[in-house]
Amino acid sequence: MTENSITQNFPRELTPFEAEILAWILPSDRAGYREYAEFVRAAKVLGEGRWGTGDYLLAHEAHEIDLTSGMRPVIAFGEIKLDSGTLTLSTHEPEDGMMEVQFGSVELIESHSRIISKWCYSYWKPGEPCPATGSRIREITYYDANAKPLYVLAISKMQRNVWLHHAKSGFNQLLAVTGYYESLLRLKHEAKRAMPTSNREFFDQLDTWSDNEMYAALLDYNTEARKFDASLIVSAPQSKPTLFAKMKQALLQQSNPRK
Repeated sequence: MTENSITQNFPRELTPFEAEILAWILPSDRAGYREYAEFVRAAKVLGEGRWGTGDYLLAHEAHEIDLTSGMRPVIAFGEIKLDSGTLTLSTHEPEDGMMEVQFGSVELIESHSRIISKWCYSYWKPGEPCPATGSRIREITYYDANAKPLYVLAISKMQRNVWLHHAKSGFNQLLAVTGYYESLLRLKHEAKRAMPTSNREFFDQLDTWSDNEMYAALLDYNTEARKFDASLIVSAPQSKPTLFAKMKQALLQQSNPRK
């Protein structure tokens, strides 16, 4: 039996490989993930969740597993390309002393011998490309009263995903595209389309939505979903001045020098 072989006798310790990739997807050097990383380090695999093998519940002590309770929000997601295939990994927000983690394929964990590449949202920072595809990210920044960034709304058109970067903690919060898109349609007064049948339409039309529209839609979405603290947000997004506007402003300053 190799060090990464998995026994289904619960509770059990995480295998070395499971512990390694969970430590990677929950980086303890980022404040937004530190609490989750510390939870995992001291946890054991209590048992399987509703999805069976590969869907595990981690805990520090014995708990009764309720297979009927709803799934908690995803706090981290990524993919690991192994020499034997691609493994997906997601971790969920803890509840009642338990954290649900999902490994896309237990067989890959047991059979792998080498990691070829990997990506996750946990390390993304504003200005960087999409961690999954390397493509451009649409960014909309939310500022406080001192013009300091509080959050950055990030949209990957190619990966078809939306997340919110918390500037202070470095946490990248995955958002439900459908809920956000519904808020965008409501603000556009398109009531008949307020319940989209597919998120594809949002991403296909991404370039048609203005920064102001997308900025307001997130705040509207948050009034019901309460995904983050918006109380310190005070300023709307500012469009970048064109070269012509910059030249015009410079000429005005030259013609009207300060006394």
